[in-house]
Amino acid sequence: MKNIIYEWQTCYLDAEHSDYFKTIKECLEQHSMFNGKRLTLKDILDDKTIEFTLTVTNHHPDAEDNKEYAFVKNYKLDEINDMGRKVPQKYIKEFNNLI
Repeated sequence: MKNIIYEWQTCYLDAEHSDYFKTIKECLEQHSMFNGKRLTLKDILDDKTIEFTLTVTNHHPDAEDNKEYAFVKNYKLDEINDMGRKVPQKYIKEFNNLI
């Protein structure tokens, strides 16, 4: 049996430190608290020190975690992730509602 977890991820490119969030709203709240001002999704995407992705982690009991990434290009979340799998509409809608 495997558990598949979808999470929004921000990765600081200069330090390769990542944070994971259940919703984009949670991500924006966390980054806003850290920056001291209310941020939008566009603010996060425009920040050249952060990479924003939808990360899928497949937890296998007998293997290491396997991660897949859906990247954002031109303010659009790719509908196909880096492994060629479709991104669920739920996450595309969440992204589109906030962009």
